[in-house]
Amino acid sequence: MANQEGANRKNVQHILHSTARALLGGMVGNTSISVTAAGLALEFLSGSSSRSLDERIRRIDTARDNLTEALVAIDELKASAQEQQKELEELKESTAKATGEKERVLRTLEDLKTLGTLEQNTIRAAFGIPKTWQVWLGYFISFLVGIATTVGYDFFLKGLIAAETGIKPF
Repeated sequence: MANQEGANRKNVQHILHSTARALLGGMVGNTSISVTAAGLALEFLSGSSSRSLDERIRRIDTARDNLTEALVAIDELKASAQEQQKELEELKESTAKATGEKERVLRTLEDLKTLGTLEQNTIRAAFGIPKTWQVWLGYFISFLVGIATTVGYDFFLKGLIAAETGIKPF
Protein backbone atom coordinates (compact mmCIF):
# COMPACT_ATOMS: atom_id res chain seq x y z
CA MET A 1 0.00 0.00 0.00
CA ALA A 2 2.90 2.29 0.60
CA ASN A 3 4.00 1.69 -2.97
CA GLN A 4 0.55 2.46 -4.30
CA GLU A 5 0.30 5.60 -2.20
CA GLY A 6 3.73 6.77 -3.55
CA ALA A 7 2.60 6.10 -7.11
CA ASN A 8 -0.61 8.05 -6.52
CA ARG A 9 1.33 10.97 -5.17
CA LYS A 10 3.55 10.95 -8.25
CA ASN A 11 0.49 10.87 -10.54
CA VAL A 12 -1.17 13.72 -8.66
CA GLN A 13 2.05 15.66 -8.66
CA HIS A 14 2.40 15.12 -12.43
CA ILE A 15 -1.17 16.20 -13.07
CA LEU A 16 -0.75 19.30 -10.92
CA HIS A 17 2.45 20.26 -12.71
CA SER A 18 0.83 19.82 -16.12
CA THR A 19 -2.22 21.82 -15.12
CA ALA A 20 -0.14 24.62 -13.63
CA ARG A 21 2.01 24.80 -16.73
CA ALA A 22 -1.02 25.03 -18.96
CA LEU A 23 -2.54 27.74 -16.79
CA LEU A 24 0.65 29.75 -16.47
CA GLY A 25 1.56 29.47 -20.14
CA GLY A 26 -1.48 31.54 -21.22
CA MET A 27 -1.37 34.09 -18.43
CA VAL A 28 0.25 37.50 -18.51
CA GLY A 29 1.30 39.31 -15.38
CA ASN A 30 2.82 38.32 -12.12
CA THR A 31 0.76 35.20 -11.36
CA SER A 32 1.13 32.86 -8.44
CA ILE A 33 -0.67 29.52 -8.18
CA SER A 34 -0.62 27.42 -5.09
CA VAL A 35 -2.15 23.91 -5.22
CA THR A 36 -2.58 21.52 -2.32
CA ALA A 37 -3.80 17.99 -2.99
CA ALA A 38 -3.28 14.70 -1.20
CA GLY A 39 -0.86 16.31 1.20
CA LEU A 40 1.28 17.83 -1.60
CA ALA A 41 1.73 21.57 -1.90
CA LEU A 42 2.92 23.01 -5.19
CA GLU A 43 3.44 26.69 -5.87
CA PHE A 44 4.12 28.10 -9.29
CA LEU A 45 5.17 31.63 -10.11
CA SER A 46 5.00 32.98 -13.62
CA GLY A 47 8.42 34.37 -14.66
CA SER A 48 7.12 36.73 -17.31
CA SER A 49 5.23 39.82 -16.36
CA SER A 50 4.31 42.93 -18.25
CA ARG A 51 5.82 45.04 -15.50
CA SER A 52 9.20 43.32 -15.71
CA LEU A 53 9.03 43.47 -19.53
CA ASP A 54 8.40 47.22 -19.41
CA GLU A 55 11.26 47.56 -16.94
CA ARG A 56 13.56 45.57 -19.23
CA ILE A 57 12.59 47.75 -22.21
CA ARG A 58 13.20 50.86 -20.10
CA ARG A 59 16.62 49.52 -19.08
CA ILE A 60 17.45 48.73 -22.70
CA ASP A 61 16.42 52.26 -23.73
CA THR A 62 18.51 53.72 -20.90
CA ALA A 63 21.48 51.59 -21.93
CA ARG A 64 21.02 52.69 -25.56
CA ASP A 65 20.89 56.35 -24.49
CA ASN A 66 23.98 55.88 -22.34
CA LEU A 67 25.75 54.18 -25.26
CA THR A 68 24.80 57.05 -27.55
CA GLU A 69 26.12 59.57 -25.03
CA ALA A 70 29.32 57.57 -24.67
CA LEU A 71 29.78 57.47 -28.45
CA VAL A 72 29.23 61.24 -28.64
CA ALA A 73 31.75 61.75 -25.83
CA ILE A 74 34.24 59.49 -27.62
CA ASP A 75 33.78 61.49 -30.83
CA GLU A 76 34.33 64.74 -28.91
CA LEU A 77 37.45 63.31 -27.29
CA LYS A 78 38.70 62.19 -30.70
CA ALA A 79 38.12 65.66 -32.18
CA SER A 80 39.82 67.25 -29.19
CA ALA A 81 42.79 64.89 -29.51
CA GLN A 82 43.11 65.69 -33.23
CA GLU A 83 42.99 69.42 -32.49
CA GLN A 84 45.62 69.05 -29.78
CA GLN A 85 47.76 66.98 -32.16
CA LYS A 86 47.55 69.79 -34.73
CA GLU A 87 48.51 72.36 -32.08
CA LEU A 88 51.41 70.14 -31.05
CA GLU A 89 52.66 70.02 -34.64
CA GLU A 90 52.42 73.83 -34.86
CA LEU A 91 54.35 74.15 -31.61
CA LYS A 92 57.01 71.77 -32.94
CA GLU A 93 57.37 73.88 -36.08
CA SER A 94 57.61 77.13 -34.13
CA THR A 95 60.14 75.51 -31.78
CA ALA A 96 62.23 74.43 -34.78
CA LYS A 97 62.09 77.99 -36.17
CA ALA A 98 63.02 79.45 -32.79
CA THR A 99 65.90 76.99 -32.51
CA GLY A 100 67.20 78.09 -35.93
CA GLU A 101 66.90 81.75 -34.91
CA LYS A 102 68.68 80.99 -31.63
CA GLU A 103 71.55 79.34 -33.50
CA ARG A 104 71.86 82.36 -35.81
CA VAL A 105 71.91 84.75 -32.84
CA LEU A 106 74.50 82.59 -31.06
CA ARG A 107 76.74 82.66 -34.16
CA THR A 108 76.40 86.45 -34.33
CA LEU A 109 77.22 86.69 -30.63
CA GLU A 110 80.33 84.54 -31.12
CA ASP A 111 81.37 86.80 -34.00
CA LEU A 112 80.90 89.86 -31.80
CA LYS A 113 82.88 88.24 -29.00
CA THR A 114 85.66 87.56 -31.48
CA LEU A 115 85.60 91.19 -32.57
CA GLY A 116 85.71 92.25 -28.92
CA THR A 117 88.80 90.21 -28.25
CA LEU A 118 90.78 91.77 -31.08
CA GLU A 119 93.29 94.41 -30.09
CA GLN A 120 92.20 98.01 -30.18
CA ASN A 121 94.89 98.91 -32.68
CA THR A 122 93.66 96.26 -35.12
CA ILE A 123 90.09 97.55 -34.92
CA ARG A 124 91.28 101.18 -35.26
CA ALA A 125 93.29 100.26 -38.31
CA ALA A 126 90.40 98.27 -39.83
CA PHE A 127 87.82 101.06 -39.37
CA GLY A 128 90.18 104.08 -39.62
CA ILE A 129 89.57 105.27 -36.07
CA PRO A 130 92.37 107.61 -34.80
CA LYS A 131 94.12 106.98 -31.53
CA THR A 132 93.59 109.31 -28.58
CA TRP A 133 96.92 111.11 -29.01
CA GLN A 134 96.13 111.59 -32.71
CA VAL A 135 92.85 113.28 -31.77
CA TRP A 136 94.62 115.64 -29.33
CA LEU A 137 97.31 116.36 -31.92
CA GLY A 138 94.54 117.31 -34.37
CA TYR A 139 93.02 119.66 -31.78
CA PHE A 140 96.42 121.25 -31.12
CA ILE A 141 97.22 121.73 -34.80
CA SER A 142 93.74 123.24 -35.35
CA PHE A 143 94.36 125.62 -32.47
CA LEU A 144 97.73 126.70 -33.90
CA VAL A 145 96.28 127.14 -37.40
CA GLY A 146 93.48 129.26 -35.92
CA ILE A 147 95.97 131.51 -34.14
CA ALA A 148 98.17 131.80 -37.25
CA THR A 149 95.15 132.71 -39.36
CA THR A 150 94.04 135.39 -36.92
CA VAL A 151 97.55 136.90 -36.71
CA GLY A 152 97.96 136.75 -40.49
CA TYR A 153 94.63 138.52 -40.99
CA ASP A 154 95.36 141.20 -38.43
CA PHE A 155 98.87 142.06 -39.63
CA PHE A 156 98.94 141.28 -43.32
CA LEU A 157 95.46 141.04 -44.77
CA LYS A 158 94.00 144.10 -43.04
CA GLY A 159 96.83 146.27 -44.38
CA LEU A 160 96.38 144.96 -47.90
CA ILE A 161 92.63 145.55 -47.86
CA ALA A 162 93.11 149.11 -46.55
CA ALA A 163 95.78 149.92 -49.17
CA GLU A 164 93.72 148.64 -52.04
CA THR A 165 90.29 150.02 -51.18
CA GLY A 166 91.13 152.98 -49.06
CA ILE A 167 88.73 151.76 -46.39
CA LYS A 168 90.18 150.94 -43.05
CA PRO A 169 88.78 147.60 -41.77
CA PHE A 170 88.18 147.46 -38.12
